[in-house]
Amino acid sequence: YHQSGLSRGMGELTRATRAILGFCITDFKLPPCEINVLYCSSEEIQSLNHQFRDVDQPTDVLSFTPTDSEPFPGQTHRYLGDLAVCQPYVAKQAAVNKSTLDRDIPLFLVHGFLHLMGHDHMTKADEKKMFAEQSRLLKVLGTFDLSEKLVLK
Repeated sequence: YHQSGLSRGMGELTRATRAILGFCITDFKLPPCEINVLYCSSEEIQSLNHQFRDVDQPTDVLSFTPTDSEPFPGQTHRYLGDLAVCQPYVAKQAAVNKSTLDRDIPLFLVHGFLHLMGHDHMTKADEKKMFAEQSRLLKVLGTFDLSEKLVLK
């Protein structure tokens, strides 16, 4: 993770990911849920983007919702879906925006979570609604910086 711009190791990234998505799940008052998160390279996300969206270029985050969100027999957790976050792409965007990867990972986790919850930004009206919800969640989270102590504010 150091090469891709994260200042912390995988353990801290895992804890932060769980905390951020756990907060989102709690805020939405969802029952216990499962979300799989893949932190990947530009090549990996470009391949996923091409395979599932027919867009042959890298992107920041992709979300994949399940066709059936009911728990498997014997499981109590609802499966919400998968997120793929492209660290190099997010790092490049962070540099352009004079931010850091550590500060922008929470933004893309929240953004991906909202896609899993059915939000989209294909129209201006949908974009306005989704980005307002994204801003609300990030504001409630506070400045969640992976380079600082991992505490929700």
